[in-house]
Amino acid sequence: MANGYLKIIVGGTSETNAKVGLFSSSMDSAKDPNTVIFRAFKKSTSQAYNEVHQLIMGKLKLSKSQATSDNVKNSNLDELKKLGELLNSGVLTKSEFEKEKEKLLA
Repeated sequence: MANGYLKIIVGGTSETNAKVGLFSSSMDSAKDPNTVIFRAFKKSTSQAYNEVHQLIMGKLKLSKSQATSDNVKNSNLDELKKLGELLNSGVLTKSEFEKEKEKLLA
């Protein structure tokens, strides 16, 4: 097993040139806040990697579910706005509007 690293780069962060190898690593990789270094000769490497992996995957899953939820909310708000416009223009009656509104909010 060789040394390795996990680097996460997101918008608004700067990237450094990290070198991680079997016998040496660059100082940039040790100082980089976006890099987690895994040393092969430590027994805890596998466990640490698994913990980091699970944490990252959990955060990604949470982020995706929140984004989906936000998209549904925005879509419902757009639909409510359209229904309001149809009500104001006389295309829908008040009861039709309320019925459709209940469907969207359920």
